[in-house]
Amino acid sequence: MSNKRINIVWFKKDLRAQDHRPLFEASQTSHVVGVYILEEDWLQSAEFSHFHAQFLQQCLIELKQELASFGIPLLIFHADCITVLQELKNKFNFQYLYSHQETGVWWTYERDIKVKTWCIENSVTWHEYKQFSVIRKLKNRDTWNKSRKIIINRELIKNPKKQNFILPIKHFHVFHILVWL
Repeated sequence: MSNKRINIVWFKKDLRAQDHRPLFEASQTSHVVGVYILEEDWLQSAEFSHFHAQFLQQCLIELKQELASFGIPLLIFHADCITVLQELKNKFNFQYLYSHQETGVWWTYERDIKVKTWCIENSVTWHEYKQFSVIRKLKNRDTWNKSRKIIINRELIKNPKKQNFILPIKHFHVFHILVWL
């Protein structure tokens, strides 16, 4: 286990380093490790095609380069999300997980419920930031437009702090870093 405290930034669909609130916030208090998880549920879903895989590959290559310019490593896994988080918890004993709140298909919502439960059970604080005007569990639309205006009129998020941190990535047991990166 590493002695350095780290924050995990979980990249879901927003694969960029600029104007990325979870990345900026995580970088303010500790070293950051970026994580992308290629999930089998997505690969097996009706919305997935080989065009998505090609686009994802290019986006992850660019994200890895962008993050490297800030001294932030990107780990890319092909496994179940909870399995990855547990392995990262075992390896780094992280206490904070940062991500955007994903809005999309049902399986991602169910996954996020599982992640929320896992975080509670493992004493991890999950900071989820809204990115779009879609609001989960909205009871009515009476105040939606006001919330939408706040989101779309916000200032651009600053870049993350640069860090000087070498990530000890030996001894991961349950998954592999994708070979095409």
